[in-house]
Amino acid sequence: MPIFSSRLKELRTSKGLSQQKLADCLGTSKSSVNMYERGEREPGLEMVENIADFFNVDVDYLFGKSDIPNRALVQAYSVPNIPSEVDPDMFVLYMYKKLDTEDKAEIRGEMKQMLKADKYSGDAPVPVTYLFSMPFYNIPVSAGTGEFLDSDDYEMLDLTDEPPRGANFIVRVSGDSMEPTYHDGDKLFIKQQPNIEVGEIGIFMIDGNVYVKEFDSDGLISHNDKYDKIKFTEFENIRCYGKVVGSVEE
Repeated sequence: MPIFSSRLKELRTSKGLSQQKLADCLGTSKSSVNMYERGEREPGLEMVENIADFFNVDVDYLFGKSDIPNRALVQAYSVPNIPSEVDPDMFVLYMYKKLDTEDKAEIRGEMKQMLKADKYSGDAPVPVTYLFSMPFYNIPVSAGTGEFLDSDDYEMLDLTDEPPRGANFIVRVSGDSMEPTYHDGDKLFIKQQPNIEVGEIGIFMIDGNVYVKEFDSDGLISHNDKYDKIKFTEFENIRCYGKVVGSVEE
């Protein structure tokens, strides 16, 4: 795949945009964006400049002539010991990650106190600083086909707290089968992997539907006593998508 095609797709998905949404923003068609990303068509100079302006990157970066998205921003926000290849859009995140655990906790605590105070004050809302984002598949697990987890049909969920180490994406729980551990509507961090250990909780596709369950040697366990254990012998098509590594704090 040409550099331009891959970088356009990376930029689009990093912003949580669908091809149709990007097309609307650029004043073109979804099919054109699709062909750009597949390397089947090259945009004209005006469209290239529109794309560069929209994502705030250099044209050289789009075509692989530079690995720095925006040299001007890097120079404007240059700080000693920060690598030149750091994405300017990730500058705040880079600085946050350089802090020790205590300082990170203090920053998160101050943010939560600001939001809590605003809840009761009636003043103008306090802006929330989102330091992280992660793909969120907003189709509740156990509510339909699992094929959505293999697609680009996701949105980027902004987070104020650092995700658990190894987390790749987020899903939403549907139903009460895992209560009291997880509840209907909870958002779970998933570390993508094809297998998990006995006793761990993961997400599994069973005959086309996706569920959150605890893995056992002979089946899948619900934490709610109302639900029976799902025996592996009852189904032929069972696939593990990954391990639950935490939940999103609202």
